[in-house]
Amino acid sequence: MRAGDYAGFVARMNPAARLVKATPMAGGMSATVVRVEVDNASPSVFVIRSHGAVDRARNPNIARDEFRLLERLTDAGLPVPRPLYLDSARDEDDVAAFALAWIDGAPRFDDLGHDEWREFAEVLGAIHRAPIDIDGLLLPPPRAPIDHPPRVPDESIWESRSRRALASETRAEINRPCVLHGDYWLGNVLWSSRGIEAVIDWEDFAFGDPLADLGSARLELRWACGPDATQAFTEAYFHIHPIDRTDLAFWDIAATLHFSHKLDSIADDASDLARLRHETRAFLHEAYGRLPAR
Repeated sequence: MRAGDYAGFVARMNPAARLVKATPMAGGMSATVVRVEVDNASPSVFVIRSHGAVDRARNPNIARDEFRLLERLTDAGLPVPRPLYLDSARDEDDVAAFALAWIDGAPRFDDLGHDEWREFAEVLGAIHRAPIDIDGLLLPPPRAPIDHPPRVPDESIWESRSRRALASETRAEINRPCVLHGDYWLGNVLWSSRGIEAVIDWEDFAFGDPLADLGSARLELRWACGPDATQAFTEAYFHIHPIDRTDLAFWDIAATLHFSHKLDSIADDASDLARLRHETRAFLHEAYGRLPAR
């Protein structure tokens, strides 16, 4: 799809359809997401999603691979946007994009109680337990960024210590590998009055230890909601999906490395940046204490 050519996308998807309106949606950091309204077609409202340059450099076929994964997840009955149409790139000026069913829901960040944390954990556990047919899918291992350290470590979140800890740690790797979302957090879960409607933004999909998903979710929950909510979610997850937690400290620490020199880009202001750094160090202090004694 040429940049902004939503009318052409709609015509290729359904020649009888006519574009009425294309509205960019806020919130996407690694992809462009546009809500599209059309005439003479069903569905009359859907989403067009196209990945940015960083994702395409990491995986030139990411649109195709994410679309195919969403097909398998839908077939497994999981709450994800239903994939509708894949528009492959036709030349070097084109970017592959795909259409997804519109989900009538929104993220929730406040007023989450015991029932909501349980549901949030249940959905992640359902993803990890689902018997998804991965034949023909190219699913990378979860990213544990310890092999390519930055030139200058981010010591505001104890990066050097974390890298030394992970380099000396031998993982137990007891849990059965499964499909991973890669960025399961409150901003990627849509709720309605009925509960969770869909888990969105699957560009960081992987295949590996479910604790990799849990560790990253725990870190972002710590930032958004604090330690009590993080613990409530964690215990609900293990109650629903009782896997071995030996390697959780490893994946907690690994999750923080993804944000080396990046916290300033997600903080609202200097005060929020200081808060994020403080919560990250507290999260790491707890994780270091759970590493096996050597």
